Amino acid sequence: MTISVINSQTNAGAPLAVHIEGDGPPVVLVHGLGFTRQDWAPHVQTLVAAGYRALTYDQRGFGASSLPAEPYDMADLADELGRVRSAAGVERAHVVGHSLGGMVVQQFAVTHPSRVLSLLVASATSHNGRRASAFGQAMAQKMLDKRQDPARAAAWTATVGFSVKDRLHELQCPTLIAHGGADALIPAIAGALIAKAIPGAVFQAFEGGRHNFPIEDPQPFADALLRHLGLPTP
Repeated sequence: MTISVINSQTNAGAPLAVHIEGDGPPVVLVHGLGFTRQDWAPHVQTLVAAGYRALTYDQRGFGASSLPAEPYDMADLADELGRVRSAAGVERAHVVGHSLGGMVVQQFAVTHPSRVLSLLVASATSHNGRRASAFGQAMAQKMLDKRQDPARAAAWTATVGFSVKDRLHELQCPTLIAHGGADALIPAIAGALIAKAIPGAVFQAFEGGRHNFPIEDPQPFADALLRHLGLPTP
């Protein structure tokens, strides 16, 4: 087993914290808003035990990664995923994203489809329309007004106007869309619509699962990830 930390940067030049563990085919895991790469720890262990190389990183402003002063959008976050992949010397990878990370990996996949071996999107949407964008703006303002949390505010702002729904049909990679049946933040229908738009995609609902079910109840999600990669579950 190898464990390494590499240097990467945002497209604004701010440093990103990146961690790589294991040997074998690469799997990049992108965390959600308010989380860090550490929250993927159980899944990193699962992947390493299965013979994969797990690459995790803190998105800008979270964990040990810096927050540039400039505003950013989902395209910037997808570009940073590409920078992390490139800095790790990875040409193509299996890509996994939760919540905000699920939006990032969709943006990355439609922008760089040849770099994606397979795609797993959890607890995400492919389109933030007027209502969802207004919610994102309100949450960003709340973070600034009451919590003084510029990283979360900037991340919420990045969700405003996000949409890749009209490009999902272009994807050809094996895809699993995982969604908690009790997700109150992004309803499961949003995940079902992603799966419907991507040719051959599989939709899996986790009964009783809330928005953060991959982190709160990691084993079922880990089993789904292994099956998605074509591996037997323990």
